[in-house]
Amino acid sequence: RLRLFAVDEPWRGGDNWRVSYQTDGRRYVLTTPDSVAVADIPAGEAVAFVGPHMRAEVAAVRRELVEGLSLAMATGGRGYSPIHAAGIARGSRGVALVGAAGAGKSTLTMAAARRGFAVFAEDAVYVRASDKAIEFWGMPWIQRLLPDALEMFPELTAIQPRLQPNGESKLEVDLDEWFPGAASPCANPAALVLLERGPGLTRLTPVGDDDEAQIELLWPWGDRWTPENQRAADHLERLPMYRLEMGGTPEQALDVLEPVFEELSAVGVTG
Repeated sequence: RLRLFAVDEPWRGGDNWRVSYQTDGRRYVLTTPDSVAVADIPAGEAVAFVGPHMRAEVAAVRRELVEGLSLAMATGGRGYSPIHAAGIARGSRGVALVGAAGAGKSTLTMAAARRGFAVFAEDAVYVRASDKAIEFWGMPWIQRLLPDALEMFPELTAIQPRLQPNGESKLEVDLDEWFPGAASPCANPAALVLLERGPGLTRLTPVGDDDEAQIELLWPWGDRWTPENQRAADHLERLPMYRLEMGGTPEQALDVLEPVFEELSAVGVTG
């Protein structure tokens, strides 16, 4: 449960909404110069006091408070295991696109939406496990691109860059507005794809048993690792894994990735 209260007087003072975070594994604290929020992870309860400067940035309230606090409680106390990845799906088959910042997750995901794929995650995939299967979950509705992505997506020129908490300016693309029906927050896992940028041709290759590629779970919660989290990690290890080296455009990457969807079988069970 999340409760938001509007306050007229800043709790500390200041004229911006730049965000700071702290956690001890059981409490999650978010502060800006004029707002403060605390989540009790085990209890699943959070409260936020939102000052006038942060309220003026509705996108920040949605991202940092509604989404951020809810996800802190879901991952820290409800068995969802996050990985740094975007996610696209075709039919019942979902693929997590794993890569560091700058690897091309956002541009590839946007190109996939334009081509008619479903999108289930923007920058983090949340894995939920049962004894027999896993599910991929995410928040795909707002996609964030660096302004230079307009070279590949000229149709988005009307969108003005918005300052992000990390100091970067990005285009915030509402999928429901630009690609109706593309946003679908859950998918049945079929594969993991490691994204790498580099020179040369774009190519997709299976990751063999002798490859040292690893998928890192994002875990700030200390000793709150649960049997559900371990089951998610075990299931991820059994998924097919590919390496996608992108030497060209996102469209070229989709050209080599799309046929693989026909070969994959979804292993998760949603519902």
